[in-house]
Amino acid sequence: MADVIVIALLVCAVVLAILSIRRNGVSCGGDCASCMSGCASPRLRLTREQERRLKELKKRAEETR
Repeated sequence: MADVIVIALLVCAVVLAILSIRRNGVSCGGDCASCMSGCASPRLRLTREQERRLKELKKRAEETR
């Protein structure tokens, strides 16, 4: 009888965990320092100069179309 109770508690815990994930979702804020998981797609941070250069290159690309 104890086995049935333990299995029932485990099933309830798993169901509640799945429902919680589906309701709240799982998201990554991009701050890998606060997360124990390995980040699959780290966000790059550009300097202001790099951002300016990127905008300039995009503008040139649009002009050549």
